[in-house]
Amino acid sequence: MEYQDELNYLVKLVENSDTIDWQKAVNDLGIEINKDSLRKAFNTTKFSGYNVYRFMKDKQTENLSIDEIDQLNKAKDELYKERVKIQDANREKRQMLRNYSRVENLMEYIDKQMDTKKPLQMDYHFESFNHSVQTKEATALVSDLHCGATVNSVFNQYDIDVLKNRMDELSDKIINRCKEQNVNLLHIALLGDFITGVIHGSTIAQAQEDVIDQVIDASNILEGFIKKIAEYIPEVRVYVVYGNHGRTAQSKNDRAYRENFERLVTVILRKDFRESNVKVLDNGYEDFVLYTLRDGKNIVVTHGTNDMPSTANKNFSKMLGKDIYRVYMGHYHDVKESNGTLVNGSVMGSDDYSISKRLDAKPTQLLEVYDGDDCVTYRMILK
Repeated sequence: MEYQDELNYLVKLVENSDTIDWQKAVNDLGIEINKDSLRKAFNTTKFSGYNVYRFMKDKQTENLSIDEIDQLNKAKDELYKERVKIQDANREKRQMLRNYSRVENLMEYIDKQMDTKKPLQMDYHFESFNHSVQTKEATALVSDLHCGATVNSVFNQYDIDVLKNRMDELSDKIINRCKEQNVNLLHIALLGDFITGVIHGSTIAQAQEDVIDQVIDASNILEGFIKKIAEYIPEVRVYVVYGNHGRTAQSKNDRAYRENFERLVTVILRKDFRESNVKVLDNGYEDFVLYTLRDGKNIVVTHGTNDMPSTANKNFSKMLGKDIYRVYMGHYHDVKESNGTLVNGSVMGSDDYSISKRLDAKPTQLLEVYDGDDCVTYRMILK
C-alpha cells in the first residue's frame, strides 16, 4: 500500500467509524507500530495528523475558484506520480543491494570455508602424452547443465544422476580426442547455466533442490569433470562466465552479474585447484571473458543472454578494439555457427520448453582443436 493510500485509509477510518479498531488498522496497513502509537499520532490532540490534514485541506480550497482547485488537484496528482516513481526506484535499489550483499557475503563465507578444505590431490598421467609430434591447442565448450532440473519425457530423461553420467562421458570423450590430436593445452570454457535456478515458474517447478544446493552440486560435478581431464592434459585453463539461470531475482531487468549465484562456482573451483596445473579465471562482474591463443588469436566466451550469434563477433571486436577469432556461447541449447560465433549445445538436452517449441535439442557439447590457421569442431553427443 502506497503512502497516500495509507493516509486515505486512516481518514476514512476516522470519518466513518464511531468505534475505531486501531489494532486492525495496524494489521491492514502492515506496519510495525503499536496500536496506541498510531492512534495518538493520527487522532489525538488538535495537532494530530488527521486534524492537521483537515485544516490544510480547508485552507487549500478556501477562496479558490473551480479552475484553481482543478489546477491544484492536477499538481497534486503529478506530485503523487513522481513520489511513486521515486519509491519504485528506491525499492529496486534496496532489492539490488540486498541481493548484492547476499551473494557477496556467500562468496566471502565460502572462500573462508574452502581454506579449511585440503586442495585436490592430482594423479597425473602425462606419460601418455606424445612429445614426439607437434602439439596442439583446443577449447572445450561446456554449458547449460541446469543442475537441479528434472525432465521426464519420451525424448529425454534428466536428473542429477543423468547429469553426472553425461559429464563423466563428456570428460572421457574430451580426453580421448585430445590424445588423438596431441593437445597439450586445453582451454575449458564454462559458459554458464550450471544451475536451473529460480528465475521463473517453470524452472521452480522442475527444480529438485534449493538454489544453494544446486550451486554446491554443480561445483562438485564440474570439479570432478575438470580434475579428470587435467590429469591427462599437461596444461588446463578454465574460464567461467555466468548464465541467466543463476541470477538471484526472477525479473529479467536484474542483469547485474554481481547478483548471480553462479559466481560462487568460481570461488569453489579456484580454491579446489589452487595447488594443481589448473588455472581458473573469470572476469569479475562482466558477462564475458577474453583470452588469447598461443599464436595470438583472440577468443571471447560468453553465455549468450545479451548477444545474437549473427552479430556477437562483430560487436565484441568493435567493443574491445581488436580482432576476435572466435566467440563461444551457450544459452540457445542448439549447436550453430554464424559469422565467427560458435553456439554450444546443452548437457541437459530437451526439456519442456524445447519440446513445446518443437526444437531438436540432443545433449551435445563441442570441442574445437586449433591447427595452424584452421580449427576443427568435434560434436560430442551424450547419452
